[in-house]
Amino acid sequence: MKKRILLGSIVTLALLAIIGFIAQYRSNQSFVHIEGEILIPRPVADVWTYIATDFDKIQDYSAGVKKSYYTNGHYQAVVGAERNCEVFPEGYITEQITEFDVNNRMLAFEVKAGDLPIDIAVGTWELYEVEGGTRVVEKVDFRMKYFFMNGPAEKNFQEGINQNLAGLKNLVLNGTSATPDNISSIMSEYWEQ
Repeated sequence: MKKRILLGSIVTLALLAIIGFIAQYRSNQSFVHIEGEILIPRPVADVWTYIATDFDKIQDYSAGVKKSYYTNGHYQAVVGAERNCEVFPEGYITEQITEFDVNNRMLAFEVKAGDLPIDIAVGTWELYEVEGGTRVVEKVDFRMKYFFMNGPAEKNFQEGINQNLAGLKNLVLNGTSATPDNISSIMSEYWEQ
């Protein structure tokens, strides 16, 4: 009987040590940074409308989003406004605007909720007036709930950013939305990288 209690105590301590190690590792885990940019031959004000003024309409240029809409009583892009994004194939995330700078054309957001295994994700959209139009930069820093998912997620996030930028360019220039059915042709036409 004493051997069972001793063995049980040892197993319990070992499990607690492993859980403590994983918790410590997660708290020290760094963020993964990804970004992309694209040139859109239109004035900054025209492009800004699609990103900021129509913050709730990301599904128009992001082929990975089925539907998006405001969720917390704000019906315009302001600090604190939230949008829910129903994503393909299934799932959702809720994003909240954390910074909104109309003069410098910068919008920052954070993933606040969702059923995807994202621990923390923060992103920015930055627009710059350049010769030939607007340079649009999207950046995301993230960490997955399970550290071993960061590598595979990095590839998916980067692909998503590239598709968002090409989809945005397509929307601004042609007025047509990006969908899972047409994103390959949009990428072929507009992704310059």
